[in-house]
Amino acid sequence: MRTLTAIIALFLTPDVAPAQTSQYAPSNPKYILASEPPPEYDHPYTGMLDIMVYDDEHELARDCKAPTRFGCVIYASPKQCFVKLLRDSLIKAYGLDPDLVWRHERAHCNSWPSSHIGGKTWPVKNLKYREPK
Repeated sequence: MRTLTAIIALFLTPDVAPAQTSQYAPSNPKYILASEPPPEYDHPYTGMLDIMVYDDEHELARDCKAPTRFGCVIYASPKQCFVKLLRDSLIKAYGLDPDLVWRHERAHCNSWPSSHIGGKTWPVKNLKYREPK
């Protein structure tokens, strides 16, 4: 199975250390890039969809086998797609819209390549975690 990249491409700066020693632990970047899918991939997925929701971003990154913080697609075909997502309240705690994360991952189910070609990308600066209520 081919691991597709997650919603967020993490950009590390030299003075930022990883949050944990795990090779897949999400880093603590000074900013991230959010990526909205292009219209041709931003539509309901018609195959069988399996979604696993995580309460811990480090476990998510480990299971995605990537330094992702919010989600990933583990396998995608026209008939079946496996999505792993961080719980909505934790995504919101970072100041991001969970719907954007879901649409991004669903677009990978609809064959959006991991290069994120055609996506609208913008930096999310000063990413600060706020304890969910």
